Amino acid sequence: MMPSILLMGMKHTGKTTLGKKLAETLRRQFYDLDDIIVSIYREKVPAAVDATCRTIYATHGREYFQALEGAGAARLSTCIRKGPAITAALGGGIISNPDALETLRNAGCKVVLTAQPEELFKRIARRGIPPFLEGPDPYGRFLELFKQRTEGYASIADYVVDCTGLGLKESFSLLITTLKGEGIAR
Repeated sequence: MMPSILLMGMKHTGKTTLGKKLAETLRRQFYDLDDIIVSIYREKVPAAVDATCRTIYATHGREYFQALEGAGAARLSTCIRKGPAITAALGGGIISNPDALETLRNAGCKVVLTAQPEELFKRIARRGIPPFLEGPDPYGRFLELFKQRTEGYASIADYVVDCTGLGLKESFSLLITTLKGEGIAR
């Protein structure tokens, strides 16, 4: 039986986009932890129909968001334990949430997607600086987070797929080739 695949990595490494394509290719259910977080938030605040992870974080702060992330990780873990193998995209900041990570410790194969920091920051900046990077030096803050999170991802990764300079098609090809080569996907 093939394991569930959990895609991790910094913001804008392609976790959701590649995860959806991977799930489709492997004929699996796809889950995005960000969507689960928003769903849990909407259960608590039904009027928040336009909520996003960004707005939740900006409105309520890091601790509140991480509590939702932990609850989302628990839901995702339950889906993994009860059903067939899935593919999931985890939020970029989950590496800084030990409780959420612990919930997913044995939930599947952890694949970290990465790219050079300059490339990732350009992708992030195109969509607007998120609350966790706001301040006088967003790029400097990003580089600090990149270093911290990259070290964290490396400590728990089963596999690392570096998509630096690759388009979607090439990134997916590298991802699926890696997983098939390691016997994680067929």
